[in-house]
Amino acid sequence: GAVTAFAAAEPLRARPLAPGTWWHDVDTPEDVRVAREMLRRSLVKPSDGPVSRLLNRPVSTRISMALAQLRPSPDLVSLVALLIGVAAAGLLAMGWGLAGGLTVHLASVIDGVDGEVARLQLRTRPLGAFLDGIVDRLADAAIVGGLGVWALETSGGALVVWLVVAAAVGSVLSMASKDRIAALGLPSHTERGLGYALGGRDGRLLLVAVLAVVGQPVFALAAIALTSGVALML
Repeated sequence: GAVTAFAAAEPLRARPLAPGTWWHDVDTPEDVRVAREMLRRSLVKPSDGPVSRLLNRPVSTRISMALAQLRPSPDLVSLVALLIGVAAAGLLAMGWGLAGGLTVHLASVIDGVDGEVARLQLRTRPLGAFLDGIVDRLADAAIVGGLGVWALETSGGALVVWLVVAAAVGSVLSMASKDRIAALGLPSHTERGLGYALGGRDGRLLLVAVLAVVGQPVFALAAIALTSGVALML
């Protein structure tokens, strides 16, 4: 009504929405609820793999919607995710597969919250993305190290050492290569098959969580090395 009255006195010009954006009119409390749900669903990235889309985002986006109202720093959320990853590594190193596996999956879920909170608060910035990448690499290294300590108690030392090296290098390179491609402005490739399903960080951490729960740290290390290698080649 106010816009109609204003338009009677001043000329107005319609502006098209930018590509990829959306609009929802909000007039009632029900409209607010619908808009909030649309906003939550918009946090899913087109590049998300099936693990993130089906398992992680349904949980992380709900956490982010509640957390964003408190306006925490996205960088603080990144550090919390790192602490959870380090805690998971400690549990794995002690051979507590069930607790360690569940904590690994929790770290994977929380890893998406910092970026979601930043987008909800319109606080995305290159430095935050850089910190998120560093935090992810540190957490990955800690988890691989925790699996290595656990695996040394059950398997031969030489095999475990080589698997730890392969898993650590693979997990770092698979993500670093994507960051480098983006930094250089090179065309990104579309992952297919195993690389799309499990080659991403969320897929690798899910494999770690499942194999840790069933008490197989050696297979968890091998899975990290295999899937990250596949992701690099595809």
